[in-house]
Amino acid sequence: MRQIHVLGGFVWHGAPKERRDLEWLDEVLETQGAQLLITGGNSEGYDALERDYPPNHDEHRSLTERIVWLPRGWRGATAAGTTVAGLGGADSIDRPRRQPPVGGRGGSWRPQEQLTDADLAALGTAHVDVLLAHDAPITTELTRRLEPSRHRWTTAGLDYANDGQQMFHRAVEQVRRQLVVSGHYHLHLDTTEMLCPATAESFEIRSVILSGSGEPASAAVLDVGRQVVAMLEF
Repeated sequence: MRQIHVLGGFVWHGAPKERRDLEWLDEVLETQGAQLLITGGNSEGYDALERDYPPNHDEHRSLTERIVWLPRGWRGATAAGTTVAGLGGADSIDRPRRQPPVGGRGGSWRPQEQLTDADLAALGTAHVDVLLAHDAPITTELTRRLEPSRHRWTTAGLDYANDGQQMFHRAVEQVRRQLVVSGHYHLHLDTTEMLCPATAESFEIRSVILSGSGEPASAAVLDVGRQVVAMLEF
């Protein structure tokens, strides 16, 4: 079965229209012989997801027969032995402008967006070939691309987002993956750089970031075996 991965931005709050949309999407996936796997980001209604869809024995949450919400730190392997892992979550840079939910409902910010040490422990330290995520590792090119927009955000927001990215960067270093595919930043980036962990040997990483939903380079086809990423244009 073909897999379609959503790397965050699958906003869900449990509204009736959202449920109807899921049913429609499930029917489309059936006609295509495909499965939709969701890696959470920073805008999802985690409270509603956790309330309405309890996890199964391996912590996956089945929204429909063909739509599955993946846990942080999941791993899988292809028939050829390529290891793929996923790690959702990212800290919202506009956190100071967002409101937490009241009684588990409403609001525009949820603490579940934050990566934790438990998430990194679930990911483990064994080598990964491809890491699918919402946040992205810290690279020179991403820092350069984000610099012109820093003035739009508060110091508190910048510090909060940086703490979250630092946590994700730790995860990348601990699995020493070869390719990381991400979302979150609403820009397209494909950069290969060396990472230099403080307690391990340096290694090369390729970081591919997809742009925002509906924008050019917001979707791609990944050949997992060859680790080739081909952008789709709409």
